[in-house]
Amino acid sequence: MVRSRNSRRFWQVRSAADPGVGELLLYGEIADSTWWGDEVTPKAFWEDLQKLGDIKELRVFINSPGGDVFAGQAIYSMLRRHSATKLVYVDGLAASAASLVAMAGDRIVMPRNAMMMIHNPWTWAAGDANTLRAIADDLDKIRESLVAVYEDRTGLERERIIEMLDAETWLTAEEAVALGFATEIEDSKAVAASLAGPGRLVINGVTVDLTRFQHPPKVLTVVPQVKDGVVPDGVSPGAVPRDTPWEAPDLQDFTDKTWDELSDEEKRRIAGHYAWVAEMPPASFGSLKLPHHRPSDGAVVWAGVVAAAQRLGQADIPEEDLEKVRAHLASHYHQFGRKAPWEEPDAQNRLRLLSLELELLTGH
Repeated sequence: MVRSRNSRRFWQVRSAADPGVGELLLYGEIADSTWWGDEVTPKAFWEDLQKLGDIKELRVFINSPGGDVFAGQAIYSMLRRHSATKLVYVDGLAASAASLVAMAGDRIVMPRNAMMMIHNPWTWAAGDANTLRAIADDLDKIRESLVAVYEDRTGLERERIIEMLDAETWLTAEEAVALGFATEIEDSKAVAASLAGPGRLVINGVTVDLTRFQHPPKVLTVVPQVKDGVVPDGVSPGAVPRDTPWEAPDLQDFTDKTWDELSDEEKRRIAGHYAWVAEMPPASFGSLKLPHHRPSDGAVVWAGVVAAAQRLGQADIPEEDLEKVRAHLASHYHQFGRKAPWEEPDAQNRLRLLSLELELLTGH
């Protein structure tokens, strides 16, 4: 049976700055309605992947508490079928159905403080004993499909995986690599997390309801509140050619909504294009400082990085936050094979600052 829904696109597919490379972003809940019996939404997902063309590498960025298991299974299968080499980045959390999607990667990369969680499928149900027994049988069948995926990925014994599913197992990056759920740890990137209220955790801009899980690890429940002076995680690790034009964005470059109409996640997403914000989620668009990511696709623009470095001293950023903002911008300088001005010796630094002014004036 075909069922058409007005399902929200929870994914974003785009071409990367590097030729022959595509990107898939899975941030937030996987599907706002079940894919069971839905042939329309999975088809739209596959068509979006196909629009990338004959790519050699597909980078999949995941930061999700999970969602519909049928959507997770379908995405996993489609990614496995795709001919490109799959490079999966866990940008914070890959829990539940999101961990299933991550298993499609040829390489699975996790920052040291990222986490992964696997558990048994569950559902809400009502009915008589026969109905509930049938639902339990269905859940067992779904679990078997999960066991097969995790077993194939990790090489762990079936009984070990079942134990982990029964226990709702949370894995650090080190544990995930050791057990075969991930292939490597990325030390150069950290995950930003904060409590947004009782039982609510914000991980790299995605809100996670911890009350839905049986055994959330203590590391997730004792994260301190976000302090003022947050350096948002960049929206994309990709960079465009150095001669790409740059113009500081307006709110209209990101959305046709007013700031007050945006959700907290949308505000955090926009903040990721900037180097500093007073609080998270940002109270206003005007509180965002030092843009350097392109609104259209999140790519890092060299001229934007140069402009941010040049204006760092005039951006009204507290002194105690300047060091981490410099580190954030310096990481982008390194993307372009350059040193940031403050990484140069004093004499060279002064010359570099003059050079920055010239670059801003002439565009060269």
